[in-house]
Amino acid sequence: MDYIVFATQANQAASLLSTLSTSTTPSKTSGLGKTLEALRSFEYVNALVVNHTDRSFLPSSSSDLRDLNLAAYQTTLKARLEKRLEEEDSGIWTTHLPSTSIETTHIVSSQSSLLSHRPSSAPSTILQTTNPLRPVRESTILSSSWFSRAFVSARSKDVLPSFLLGERTNKSPSLQGLALGGVGDGLIERNRGGCYFVGSWCGRGIPLLEGCVTSAEEVTKALLTREGGKLNRSLWPF
Repeated sequence: MDYIVFATQANQAASLLSTLSTSTTPSKTSGLGKTLEALRSFEYVNALVVNHTDRSFLPSSSSDLRDLNLAAYQTTLKARLEKRLEEEDSGIWTTHLPSTSIETTHIVSSQSSLLSHRPSSAPSTILQTTNPLRPVRESTILSSSWFSRAFVSARSKDVLPSFLLGERTNKSPSLQGLALGGVGDGLIERNRGGCYFVGSWCGRGIPLLEGCVTSAEEVTKALLTREGGKLNRSLWPF
């Protein structure tokens, strides 16, 4: 096996890579140790996405409507933190997020075939709310799902350039394609090969689906180059 590409979240990649070590705490100076330490700097938070037709999640005035409609509680930081602690104790975060979150409602479609089975008097606007601050009316819910999302922090922003090809800092090697060490790490050192990572967390800017695409593009280019291939840069959109 010459290359391993992890198309996973950073924390999942760290969990998988940690099984390759013969030691529970690999040396921080080894390739594996450096990679694990970097991967573990990326944090994740739970997010709830609900597809629904509850128009009460939109601004009451049509002049305030936007494609993305943001909402937050207008309270002091102290009050918001106190409210969060209260909600944590009550365990009510199954249908909505704490008051410290930012709610985003996206107008997906004003006319959709998904609602064709409903009475003609039913609302025809499909909305997608991320992190609702209050429960969505159950009768309007089309689907809902919890998932984890990468959370940008000062620590992860410091580590990120080492994962991006062409953005190495202090002349240190990129973690993309880094050989993970010798026998002490449970791996065999090679002149070619190495581990690569792709995902929203590994892209430039806010962790979104675009980051999955651009990071995959960068890794593909790197693999072709290491195999002696020639790239026509004009054919790559990113």
